[in-house]
Amino acid sequence: MQLNDMVTNLPSPSVLPEIVHYMHPDSLSTLVDSWASSPDFGTVGNLKNRQSYLNYNGQMYSPADSPFPVGYIHPSSSRGPNRFGDLKPDVASYGDMMLGPAPAFMRLNSAYGGVLDAEGWHARNGGTSMATPVVSGIAALYLEKCKSATNAQFVSDLDNNTDIFTYYGMMPNYTYGNGRVNAYKLLLHNGEFSNDMGYCGADFQLGIKSVDNPTNFLWSTGATTPTVTISSSDTIAVTFNYGANCYSQLSKVIGVGAPPIQPIITQNGNVLTSTPAYAYQWFHNGMEMSGETNQSLTIVSGGFYQVKVSDSVGCSNYSDNFHSTLSLEQLKKQMRIFPNPAQNQLQILSDLKVTKVEIYSIDGKMVKSQSNANSIIDISEFVSGTYLLKIYADDFMKTFKFIKE
Repeated sequence: MQLNDMVTNLPSPSVLPEIVHYMHPDSLSTLVDSWASSPDFGTVGNLKNRQSYLNYNGQMYSPADSPFPVGYIHPSSSRGPNRFGDLKPDVASYGDMMLGPAPAFMRLNSAYGGVLDAEGWHARNGGTSMATPVVSGIAALYLEKCKSATNAQFVSDLDNNTDIFTYYGMMPNYTYGNGRVNAYKLLLHNGEFSNDMGYCGADFQLGIKSVDNPTNFLWSTGATTPTVTISSSDTIAVTFNYGANCYSQLSKVIGVGAPPIQPIITQNGNVLTSTPAYAYQWFHNGMEMSGETNQSLTIVSGGFYQVKVSDSVGCSNYSDNFHSTLSLEQLKKQMRIFPNPAQNQLQILSDLKVTKVEIYSIDGKMVKSQSNANSIIDISEFVSGTYLLKIYADDFMKTFKFIKE
């Protein structure tokens, strides 16, 4: 816009001695000021807040140039790292397509009807300038609760109380930081109970898990120890301190349950299935498999598998170890997709005959199913985002993650 004189050749220290203090910008040149680059401050990324709204003119406002889904990072949001390689942004918050209190001059001028909401009390605004005040408000509430906290302690607690979604990719990263800030987790508690068990007919210990070092426990039972013994159904509560003189309070209902019937594992091809239960957790060679909490498990190697099933209050039981001898020949079966990311089509290359494909959105909803699938899948009508593709071939099934641009 030619509003500034841009200097590309810096003067030498002999011409301007103070130039020795100048620091070059971040590697991507997107962080707009020194405050955003500082490791001493929390920097906020800008997420899409809504797709549309009904304005004061009775029209649905939905900009065609903003097709990306709610919750995704806005293209204009600055990416890190800063010039020292520090993680930036720290967290992300909703900012794009926000509705905030409308100033009087807008409410009194009909020319702003397209900007105001249906009732005329709020106006559209957006960007990091809206996402940052959300976190500033959270910081104000945090300091009411933690009056002695430093900025470093706030940023640490901010970073450790976020929501993370699959489409964020590997976390943390230079786009979403540590994830979407969660004010509820940050302000109402900084910790959680050590387990979700109910009373299953035997005493068990209940404690607190926290990223900080909780102290000064006071349980509703009168105990002041880090853990208490649960011997019956009850409503249990605890208060404790953490960090810079912050306090927290948690409570939960200890329900009554009973250990479920021991589950049995069956195998069909490379899929293991448990007998029905309320909840599942799979193990491989004695190690818990992260995220494997469905009734069925697709395996890619042999070994000893076990499943833990639980009822609605957390009472659980374990299957016997199931030894899978998935053959080397089965493992050698090659299957891949390309391109990824893709725009209009996905192509499947497989040593096996593909019998069916299923595509799911990242929240688990099936968006396409195709039997007797050929090697080309049309995705031209899909909205941009991350999807899961399940490919079935004979008694073999494999899942891929792909991005639709």
